[in-house]
Amino acid sequence: MKRFSEYISLESISLFALLIGIYLFPDRIKFFSLGFCVLFIFLFIAKRRSFRFTIISIGWLLFAAYSFLVSILSNAVNVDSLIEFCVAIIMGLFVSIVSFTPKERKKMLFAVFAVSFVAFVGCLIQLINPSIIKTINVQIMTPEKYTIFNNFYISNIITGFSFQTGISGYYLTVFFGFIICYLLCNKKKSAILKVLLVLLLLLTYYLVFLTGKRVFVLFIPFFSFAALCITQKKHFFKILFFTIVLALVVVVLFNNTVEGARILARFQSDSWSSGRTTIYSEMLNYFALKPVFGNGATSSLTLITKAQNGHNIYLQVLMEGGLVGFLIFFVSLVLIIRAAYSGIKISQCKDYCVLVSVFIIVVFLAWGLSGNPLYDVYPLLPFFLAASILENYGVKIYAKKTHWNSHTLLQQQ
Repeated sequence: MKRFSEYISLESISLFALLIGIYLFPDRIKFFSLGFCVLFIFLFIAKRRSFRFTIISIGWLLFAAYSFLVSILSNAVNVDSLIEFCVAIIMGLFVSIVSFTPKERKKMLFAVFAVSFVAFVGCLIQLINPSIIKTINVQIMTPEKYTIFNNFYISNIITGFSFQTGISGYYLTVFFGFIICYLLCNKKKSAILKVLLVLLLLLTYYLVFLTGKRVFVLFIPFFSFAALCITQKKHFFKILFFTIVLALVVVVLFNNTVEGARILARFQSDSWSSGRTTIYSEMLNYFALKPVFGNGATSSLTLITKAQNGHNIYLQVLMEGGLVGFLIFFVSLVLIIRAAYSGIKISQCKDYCVLVSVFIIVVFLAWGLSGNPLYDVYPLLPFFLAASILENYGVKIYAKKTHWNSHTLLQQQ
């Protein structure tokens, strides 16, 4: 067994403290964010770190600067939300541009796993004995957040230690990603361990299903199938077997459970929380009013009256940043997608951290079609961490293959 210290560093502890703090005590996000920034700055100075700017990080810095400058000229912007939005991006970039070694970044990735495991445990407790999770949450949640949790609780919807299905659904999906990537990357496993991991995957997917978050319920089967096709292309019958099992599970859950009927009903609904077509139409109308520079970052919080946010980061950026902001945002995403593709191609899906990083990025991009991961700290930091791992992996391999100043490059990584 590997030593526990191989997974722990001051940076990973600080990232874990931030993410678990926001997960358990969302009303204290400013406190945890400030503590995280102070600790990271201290470690940056104490360890004599340096910054390593890349095209990706420069693109995101430009996006944050543009969003801020355009937004202060708009009357529809919530200043507090704007500052939180820009600070969240800067925090994510700080994780990305500081010259951590690959091992240190992997330790921070383990911090993300640890938080996702806590979320899994909370949801599992609610499934087994709901009264326990209710007793815990009444102690740690504010009355407002507990009321939201209790509404889900009464409807038998899984939230675990969180007050929102989206938060727990995200972490459960990430936990699923860690497990399936381990299963696919590590060939030398006993048959018993493989069976246990597959059962754990099915249990995790069932918990995701019980959150009712459609994007995650649909994403997991699609990603699993794609990952199997890429990593196990020489084993057709393994792919076929796993695909059939997963398809049967999905069909049974959707057609024979109350939760499945609820999810199917939401697909057919026209309300803002389900169909969301009303929100999207409203955002496009506001985009048409200011198509070039947009209405300002976070303006959707005040302009869109029928929802708390746009529930689609691509349309929301288009509305808030206009064509200029959307172009910067789009190019930044394309560069990250390119890094993910390069990571898969170079590693041949044999590097566990690369595959997990790709999973986290794809989850973020998929969730952005119906959710708001760009405007929350908890999905944004893992996203930037995963992007930096993939980008650094490419540089490391390039240095090894060319032998061009490779010692210096690897030290900088």
